[in-house]
Amino acid sequence: MRKFIFVSLFALSLCGDAWACVSEAPTHNSYVFSVFRRESMQSPFSSGINSYWKNYAGEPSSDSPEYYKWYHDRIDSVARSRGDVAMQKYMQLLDRYLRVCDEVSLDSWEYPTMGQLVKRKSTLQYILKNAWDAVKSGSAMKEQNVLMVMRANMMMGYDQANIDYWNSTASSLPKGVWRDAARNIYARALLKTGKRLEACNIYAEQGDMQSIKWTMRKYRNLAGIKNVYASEPDAYSLLFLVQDFVNNVQETLDETTDGKVDADWVKMKGAEVVADSDAKEFVAFADKVIAEGKTSSPCLWQSAAAMVEYLLGNTADASARIDKAMNMNGTQRMKDNARCIRLLVRAAGSPLDDAFMSWMADEFRWLDGKIVEERGSSAEYANHYTDVKERIAYRVLAPRFSAAGRLNVSLALYGMMEENALDFSAGGKHSDAGFKWGGDWPWNMDYTAGNEYFNALSTAPADSVAAYYAYLTSAKDNAFEQYVARQVYASSDYYNDLIGTRYMAEGRFADAVPYLERVSVAYLSKQNISWYMANRVYDVPRWFNRQLPNLPDTDGPEMGEPKQNLKLKYCKDMIQMQSGYSLAREGKDKDEQAYNLAVRYYQASCYGDCWFLTHYAHSIYDSARTGELDFARKTVECLNQCAVSSDLSLRYKALYALAFVDKDPWFEVKYDSDYNPVYIPRPASSQYKAMTALHNFAKEHPKYVDDYTTKCDMLKAFVKMSGQK
Repeated sequence: MRKFIFVSLFALSLCGDAWACVSEAPTHNSYVFSVFRRESMQSPFSSGINSYWKNYAGEPSSDSPEYYKWYHDRIDSVARSRGDVAMQKYMQLLDRYLRVCDEVSLDSWEYPTMGQLVKRKSTLQYILKNAWDAVKSGSAMKEQNVLMVMRANMMMGYDQANIDYWNSTASSLPKGVWRDAARNIYARALLKTGKRLEACNIYAEQGDMQSIKWTMRKYRNLAGIKNVYASEPDAYSLLFLVQDFVNNVQETLDETTDGKVDADWVKMKGAEVVADSDAKEFVAFADKVIAEGKTSSPCLWQSAAAMVEYLLGNTADASARIDKAMNMNGTQRMKDNARCIRLLVRAAGSPLDDAFMSWMADEFRWLDGKIVEERGSSAEYANHYTDVKERIAYRVLAPRFSAAGRLNVSLALYGMMEENALDFSAGGKHSDAGFKWGGDWPWNMDYTAGNEYFNALSTAPADSVAAYYAYLTSAKDNAFEQYVARQVYASSDYYNDLIGTRYMAEGRFADAVPYLERVSVAYLSKQNISWYMANRVYDVPRWFNRQLPNLPDTDGPEMGEPKQNLKLKYCKDMIQMQSGYSLAREGKDKDEQAYNLAVRYYQASCYGDCWFLTHYAHSIYDSARTGELDFARKTVECLNQCAVSSDLSLRYKALYALAFVDKDPWFEVKYDSDYNPVYIPRPASSQYKAMTALHNFAKEHPKYVDDYTTKCDMLKAFVKMSGQK
């Protein structure tokens, strides 16, 4: 085992920089400009067809978005139990069709062979013939088979055949999702035969913005917008093109560094690069469109110009334009879009006085209403209006309040946004005492790297966090701060524990005690560190004893049930021991107290088994953090005193500990021409000196040395490589 430990330490030294792929923090830079629902970029028929399959299988309340795919066997079983031969035959055709679709989706990765193409066409011809025959024979699945005929024709490129079939057969189907889907394929056939405007009109009626995007893919620029406007000033496709252009301006600016655009990355994101000159020209063109009076939606053009001006940094012009847009004609979505942009623009430039704060509270409450309205019955938290709220809170208001010295408001904005998401995903139970995040790996999201509010609080100075909590629980001066504070997590246990922990991390144990005393012991089991709080102790030397290792099944809430608050006990012990140490006279007793302090300092450091006393998470890459007490350095200070003690037993323990805790390694690793590792001693390193001192002590005082040293592979390797005698 000791040999294994030595080899593992060498191996680990080679991986010190291996943790390169760290997830990026969210940018909160979503688009604000939106004149149609984002669901319009999805199939307008998938939901209706999915509902058909759920109803057929007797599970109408299922939340599966692809019921046929995931519950195929159940549907087949239901069809067989009913003796529904027509359904069984249709499912056989549908399965063949879906397999062909899957194959086609892979063509861009690996072009199919001639044999594969021949087989594919043969399959589609089989589907076409059998679906056609089913329709002619009066099958009970007529609607579905009509659609299947058009699907097969589409896959084989028989566009004129689909136009003819729509006019002769499919157009007479009863209104519903099957007829709508068939008409969508008919629109595609029109597009393929040169009738772009007719196709776009059908897509517009169906709200199929994804098809419009494909149809207008060559018009996604200013020239394209001008061309479409010239032929039809109120073309539905202009909604997509204008929104796309405005958001592409943002993408271009986001991916511009030192005047150079990362065009490849913009393309990777599905966007188009917009030249600065085109962005400015678009504003002038929008003015022209409004002046001509040919559009029924001047609100669209004026709000688009306002957003572009805002993105270009012309806030004053953006503000004037968006105020005008608010009073112009357009759809309700366009007016709501203008209102969001107005909120964004004013949040960025208006004085943070009481009048503005009151106005902003009203606007945010309106935004909350739009979030609920947009979401409907969806199980998804995010929608366009949560994006707007997120961008304004994180990217505009929080930095402004921070710059104005109002850090508490800035932190509360983070808290509000985090709580909005957590409360929704937890079904409103986020703050309940007994709540536990479920799943295969339960986790309390109050303490996680993805929680930006927690990250901000857990890295702020302790005094700042204490002041923030006092602010949070006090009366507010204006309506907006009241609005924000009411949406922030309110658990007193959460804040008292966090404040106490921050004081501990700074080594201010007396300041930590009043806060930790207010934390209920029951709350501690809800934390992700509950197992460690219940199972580890801080008064055993880490250099001689490794407590149970960190394992995946020890992390998470309710993994352990602490019987006492170990943080509070540690603080009280340290206060008493520090006082005793300062009063003790020089000599063995003081040295012994220094050693006991060293044990506790190191255990509470990021290198100790009790790292959870000062932090909520742990990594092998951790080190002392700015603004916090360097517990490892304090450990070394205490051990240095013991290392010259007249008590040889104590001196040995201190020398061994110094060799163990030092983070300036005594060797470095290089590689020979065959890539074999070569270990080279570093005599100037502090660990080299500590190992030398331990080796010398072991030679001079062998009766004081135990198996930790005499059987230590690391020390043997050091002696051999350093040439010690």
